[in-house]
Amino acid sequence: TVDTNSHYFYSGGEGGKLKKWNSKTKKLCTDYGHAHGNATILSIAISRDFMFTGDGVGRLKCWSVMPDTHSSDEKPLIAVNLSLFSLNCVKDFGPVHAGGIEATEISHNGQWLFTTDHNGFLKQWCLGDEIRMYKNYGNVMGGAISSIAITPDDRFLYLTNEEGNMKKLDIKSE
Repeated sequence: TVDTNSHYFYSGGEGGKLKKWNSKTKKLCTDYGHAHGNATILSIAISRDFMFTGDGVGRLKCWSVMPDTHSSDEKPLIAVNLSLFSLNCVKDFGPVHAGGIEATEISHNGQWLFTTDHNGFLKQWCLGDEIRMYKNYGNVMGGAISSIAITPDDRFLYLTNEEGNMKKLDIKSE
């Protein structure tokens, strides 16, 4: 996932590994190690101040996005100790979905976070002063919801599943 506020992007993968890359130099900046223990990171979403990561066991974490002071001429930082990385963890929500969090997306106005899982469930989170679940839509599609897209005016939410089906939801009318 690209951080649109800077020239960095983040990648997640098997074993809960999370990495930060410099898109200009195409070099690894920081290897955060196993940010989700051994659970595979399936989705990442970034807003102005926060990054959300979802994993294969349904756990959601919120991280603080801070300015990078790391020089691109140095070797990549490696957070060997998990406690070092968790200093940037704003909140570990724990398992919020019964299945793996397949997709996460933040509205363009930064007000909402949407999460989906491999069972077809959709949840909406309020990103106000206190990050909290706003609405559980329940099972809105049969099978894993593999991607979410929000229109630039934040009016509609599009969901697709692994079978190629698509649903359109009106965010304002819920």
